[in-house]
Amino acid sequence: MNTTALRHRLLEMAIRGELVPNDHNDGDAATLLNAIRQQQAKTPKQTNKIQEPYQLPKGWEWVRLGEVAINRDGERRPVSSAIRSKQTNKVYPYYGAAGVIDYVDNYLFNERLLLIGEDGANLISCAKNNAFFAEGKYWVNNHAHVLDAVDKSILDYIAIVINTIDLSPYITGSAQPKLSQANLNKILIPLPPLSIQRRIVSCLESWFA
Repeated sequence: MNTTALRHRLLEMAIRGELVPNDHNDGDAATLLNAIRQQQAKTPKQTNKIQEPYQLPKGWEWVRLGEVAINRDGERRPVSSAIRSKQTNKVYPYYGAAGVIDYVDNYLFNERLLLIGEDGANLISCAKNNAFFAEGKYWVNNHAHVLDAVDKSILDYIAIVINTIDLSPYITGSAQPKLSQANLNKILIPLPPLSIQRRIVSCLESWFA
């Protein structure tokens, strides 16, 4: 098994609950979901029953991304290349669908957030990770979704899921693939308790170091 295949296998094991031990002391994901809903001051939404792709370990829950993440797309703003070319103090990263594409003279965000490409061929090819983190002071244009969470450690696990699963069921367009905000929110997430999420992230970081 080559390195790429091994990496993918480890990621698949992580989101199927096969990578790290699960026990009753970890609690369950239903408790985590209730805590998220309370902190977001939202009532549970009536959603269509989820058709489970595969059976999860006890204590895990199938949820949609929109239930566990806070979308902050409304705060991003594009800056045209003409304007960027005239800026003289370009010190802040300017993020697009697949990462930093330029630098600008101001910033919109000053915290660690999860970015997910909204359009482009990379959604299909996955030549780069479609989910990636931005930290410090930076700007995001309208080609990358911006996600936050009540507990930011959840974002690390969400990134693993997004970079593991096939996104094609949620993508529209052929000439220009697009992952709309509505479809982003529909993505199925196999959600473990928070303690297991952290163990998964730590284990994968050790493997990939």
